Formats: sequence, C-alpha cells, structure tokens
Amino acid sequence: MPQVHVFARIQPRPEDRPEVLAALQTLVPPTRAEAGCRRFELNTGIDGDGALYLVEIWDSAADLTAHHALPHTIAAAKVIEGKLLAETEVVRMSASS
Repeated sequence: MPQVHVFARIQPRPEDRPEVLAALQTLVPPTRAEAGCRRFELNTGIDGDGALYLVEIWDSAADLTAHHALPHTIAAAKVIEGKLLAETEVVRMSASS
C-alpha cells in the first residue's frame, strides 16, 4: 500500500483561534505515537495568516482512517466544531517519486 500524505488548512475564527490551536496541539504527541504515523506536524501561518496547517504522512489509508476514530482525535474535533471560518481544506496525496 502506498503512503498517504495529507495537507490540511484550518481557518479558525479570530476570536476562537487560541482555543482551536490548543485543541490541535493536544493531538500532536498521541498522534505521533500512533501506528502508521510517519509525520504529524502542526504549523501556524505567518505574515498575518491566521490559518493553521497540518502536514501528515501515514503508512496507509487504513492508518489514517484509524486515526480519525481515536478518542483524542474525536475530542479535538468536538472542541473546534463551530469555531472555523470555513470548512477545513484537506488534500490527500501520494508521493510522485
């Protein structure tokens, strides 16, 4: 199975950005410990960009699906629900080389 690469752009409402950022930060350590997780990185935009960016690499689509069903992922999703300016943009990719 090919690895799955994920890029997600999350746009919190300005007044909710600290809470959304904190919720996403709680995901980093347990997600990095998950089976199949090769990279899980949370980044913040610069130059006035209030967006948050997740960069992920998973061994398989099944590992990514399992990640979305885990308690820490579900809990973070509940915290950020209703606090975004737009639906999260998610791009799933595979390596081209």
